[in-house]
Amino acid sequence: MQNFIPDWPILVLIYWTLAIPHRVGMVSAFVIGIFIDSASGVVLGQNALSMVVVSYLILSFYQRIRISPTFQQALTIMGLLFLYYLLLFWFDRLTISSVQSDRDVKEFLLPPVGGFIIWPWLFYFLRAIRRRYSIK
Repeated sequence: MQNFIPDWPILVLIYWTLAIPHRVGMVSAFVIGIFIDSASGVVLGQNALSMVVVSYLILSFYQRIRISPTFQQALTIMGLLFLYYLLLFWFDRLTISSVQSDRDVKEFLLPPVGGFIIWPWLFYFLRAIRRRYSIK
């Protein structure tokens, strides 16, 4: 069950990029990714670049994603999370330090499913916060 736990920073970034794209975008994704890279001790830039790619795709299609029902949004988010984890898996395999890595493919493929399951609740929770504090 631990492999189904999604990556919370990317989910929160996806929500805020969809909600207020004029404030949260690729620069925010890069900064958050650099913080995650430095905190987790991986090669500097792998999370940052993966988050920037996901953020760019959201910014390109945010109007289409926003008008979709929550279930379709969750499917789209799952696809974006698959891309995010595929990029992380690819970067992990390219680095020299990953030769000793025992990370399995399932560690990269199961969290998007968890993100799909959690997205509706996270969406409604963050939307309630955004409305309560009038974030526009």
